[in-house]
Amino acid sequence: MGKHEKVYFEEKRACINVKKIEKHAVRVRRREKKFEKHAVRVDKEKKRMEEENFVEKRLDAVEMKLAYLEDFTAKLQEVAVEQGKTIDILREENKLLSSRLRDLIDNLEEIPNRKPPHY
Repeated sequence: MGKHEKVYFEEKRACINVKKIEKHAVRVRRREKKFEKHAVRVDKEKKRMEEENFVEKRLDAVEMKLAYLEDFTAKLQEVAVEQGKTIDILREENKLLSSRLRDLIDNLEEIPNRKPPHY
């Protein structure tokens, strides 16, 4: 496999890793939307709870929110750690590709702009 093919495949692999990061960002946004919908439902529940046994139901809602937030935070932390690792890998790949590209450019022979000997 030639140097150009290796660089091509490494660039392609870097693009795939970037796409994975973008997919993770989409998942995080979806989770945020779910959280917002959940918050709306909790607000509706809050109004209903004002009519009956307000203190007990309010405490239950707070505990439910806390449990959801703890779960959401744990998932978000997992995504952040994974993305951090991916970013580190991509940085290393970028350094490697940059150095290889510099080496290729440095090693290119300059082709003289003159007529071939058979003219």
